[in-house]
Amino acid sequence: MTLGAVPESEFLRWKQFGFTHIWLMGIWEVGLRSRVHSLAHVREQAVGLGCHESEIHGSTYSIAGYRVDERLGGEDGLLQFRERLHRHGLSLILDFIPNHIGLDHSWIRERPELLVHNHRKIPGTFREHTKAGIRFIAHGKDPYFPPWSDTAQVDYRNPEARLLMRQELLSIANRCDGVRCDMAMLMLNDVFEKTWSTFPTNHPAPQQEFWSEAIPAVRSAHPRFLFLAEAYWDLEPRLQQLGFDFVYLKTFYDHLIARRYRELTAFLERPVSFLEHGAFFLENHDEPRIAHLLSWPEHQAAALLLLSLPGLRLLHEGQLEGLSKRISVHLGRRPPDDPSHEVVRFYEKLLAFLPTTFVGKGRWRLLEADPEMSGGSVPSGVLFIQWQSAADAFDVVAVNLSAESAACRVQLPGAQNTLKGWICTSEFSVSSLQHVDWRLIGQSLFLIVQPHHGQVLRFRAA
Repeated sequence: MTLGAVPESEFLRWKQFGFTHIWLMGIWEVGLRSRVHSLAHVREQAVGLGCHESEIHGSTYSIAGYRVDERLGGEDGLLQFRERLHRHGLSLILDFIPNHIGLDHSWIRERPELLVHNHRKIPGTFREHTKAGIRFIAHGKDPYFPPWSDTAQVDYRNPEARLLMRQELLSIANRCDGVRCDMAMLMLNDVFEKTWSTFPTNHPAPQQEFWSEAIPAVRSAHPRFLFLAEAYWDLEPRLQQLGFDFVYLKTFYDHLIARRYRELTAFLERPVSFLEHGAFFLENHDEPRIAHLLSWPEHQAAALLLLSLPGLRLLHEGQLEGLSKRISVHLGRRPPDDPSHEVVRFYEKLLAFLPTTFVGKGRWRLLEADPEMSGGSVPSGVLFIQWQSAADAFDVVAVNLSAESAACRVQLPGAQNTLKGWICTSEFSVSSLQHVDWRLIGQSLFLIVQPHHGQVLRFRAA
């Protein structure tokens, strides 16, 4: 399907669900060498998923350059797609892949000095006949995993490479409203030096971080441009400080999927300023489908929690339909998969409801819960979130991720001195078969939350 063939109903659906940005992954041109590599490595897997080998297009992250694939409509198709998004009040995010280039990129043969390389064969390199002679070019890598063998590593010790990558970023920024920066922490000077110290260089160590140069350069031309960083290893605060609007907070995901609820709660007790610049998710293209990790009751409670957090909430393609097959970045389309009507109905209901609440608006608080009876305890995984944007009104999201019923007392600081005269209504439940029993006494909310359940309570001064 070309970008121009996306039906109008999709734009209306995105708008109705309260989306603000659409991230298009896989629009950049991938060449023949990368496709041949993918055919050799994922053919059996793709055929097993029900795809034909002709649908193996090469990895989305092994690009020949920042040119829109003609099969998707080329540059004109992207421009028209973006204009349609804007007409519906939506913005466009594209991928920027700063760490490496694909095997078909012109730099490999024309400009090998821009890449990490050696004059002799060592592990993690490939032999290439370049304009400068035979070079052994390093594959891009995360230092904790094997190299990505369909890529070549950009050398961020070379000032010209940094300049050219900054220019590539500026060219992308002219065609969208934000970028998702792949493996953004690998460009940090200390990380890069540690990863590539065994490869020779003639350049002095850079004095500035790449992002401290690149982000202001883009913002000078596009002040409202959005930067989203894929990041790990507790380097997220550094990237926030360097100017990223949002940074992956995979720690949230890891604790949730592993059911480490005590650690999850502690993570959400971090400063709001940190969480507000986080990107939260239950699925993305690097992780298994949530249908394989959480039961359906757990999924519902987790989805309500996700969408009640501050920051950016990422919803992956197929998540709203309950699809179970993971999408390979080497494929030109997703494999055949059957949607779950139950999942579709749930997300339609939840996403239509949340824009009518204070969720995502005003002040966010994680409320402290105490056991209703002395001597008891509140199960880990029971969370209460308050969103308040007016003195006389706020909403509370109650979520129980655990398999235990929870009887709790919750203080409500947004209700000022007393809840007397306030009206509390139950506005949303993740399941029609369960509900939250609650009552108000003084400035406290007493309630019982059933296992794997969630509820939104609305408080309004009478």
